[in-house]
Parts: sequence; C-alpha cells; structure tokens
Amino acid sequence: MSRCIVSCCYAEGRDDRYAEYADRLEASLDIHAPGIPRLIWRDEWPPDSPSHTEHNYAFKWFAVEAARQQGHTQVLWLDAGCCAHADLAPLWASMDAHGYALVAGDGALGAWVSDRVLEYFQTDREHAMAMSLAAGCCVGLDFTQPIARRFFSWWGELAKTTTFFAGANLRPTENQGVMRSLLTSDADGSIISLDPRVEGHRADEACFSLMMDQLGMTPLDYIDDWLPIMRTY
Repeated sequence: MSRCIVSCCYAEGRDDRYAEYADRLEASLDIHAPGIPRLIWRDEWPPDSPSHTEHNYAFKWFAVEAARQQGHTQVLWLDAGCCAHADLAPLWASMDAHGYALVAGDGALGAWVSDRVLEYFQTDREHAMAMSLAAGCCVGLDFTQPIARRFFSWWGELAKTTTFFAGANLRPTENQGVMRSLLTSDADGSIISLDPRVEGHRADEACFSLMMDQLGMTPLDYIDDWLPIMRTY
C-alpha cells in the first residue's frame, strides 16, 4: 500500500493567502501524518489540468491523477485550507475498509444544485432536498478497490467533458417573466434554477453528493468524523 496526500494552492491572481494555507497544512501534516508522501501544487496547475478559471475545481481530479500515475494506491486530496489537529488514521481506515473517505456537510443538497446537474443525474429536487451536500475539502480513494475506481472515473469524466463544477453568482435578471435576484451559472450565464429554495450551485460538491448516492457510498459525518481530526479555513 502506497499512500499520498495531495493539494493545490496555486492561484492565478497570486492570492498569497492560499500559499499561507498550504504552509499551515504542511506544518500540520508534519505532526499528524509524518512520513506520508505529498504532492502540493504551488506554482502551477497539475499536469494537463485546466485552470480554475476555465473549469472550477477540475484541477483536484488532475492532482489526484498525478499521484495515481506515480503509483500511489491510496490518495487523499485535502483542500489547502485544511489543517490537521489529530492523526489522520480514521481517514486511512475508511479507505482500507470501504475504498474511500468522503465527507458529508450539514447543508441540504437540494438548495445547492443546478437544474442541469439534477437532470444529468436523473434526480428530482425533492429527493435532493433530503440529501446532505458533500464537503469537497476531502476526497480519499483506495485505487485497489472497484468503488474508488468507479468514483474516480466518473469524477474525471465530469471534470473533462462538462461545466458542472462552475459556481453561481447573484445577479438581477429577468427570465420567463420572473424578476428577482436569480442565480446564474458562472460557466455560461444560464439560470441555475427558478425554484425559490435554491441558493446556488456548489461546484464539484453537488456532483459528489449525487455520485455517492447513485454508487451507494456512505460519507463520513462532518461533525462526528471530520472535525475531531481536521478544521477547514
């Protein structure tokens, strides 16, 4: 078993806070994950990755792929804003037992997913309202296990062939006779949803939630499992 922790703090706008976050993450890993190899992308995007401007957060898949190409069989993506304060053993144990370590947040997926993404996953919004939004800060995959390979393949397909990871901004817009502060896609200006319960679209997190649901994957709990070992931002 070969483990690796990956992250990316490269900012096209040269925002120094991301480099500071990465420094903090690495310092915390020195204490709580000593000896685990790391790939931290600081001055460039991972190989073959589009920029964050071209496709939000697609770089995460390419960062994990770079570690996989190096022969690592357990790869843990951590956002640069993560900071460990306890041993990461529960994350590795989840990967050993189940093939993955993914985390569910406390928000309702239905409030943070676009109509287009729901249509792609053939899921209605009422079902999504009963689901938890995934936390994209952690993606751990054990590539020796089929479920991890299926998740990773699907993630890569979305990263390379869709704009589903684009977020949304509040913009006053008139559409179909409805006037309010509508959420429009950063990718193409399309309307995220006219459902008044929708607050936006949360990039890869919304897709992760639906992928886990359809693949029968059970995420770790943000409060009980994640916070005891890690804080974010």
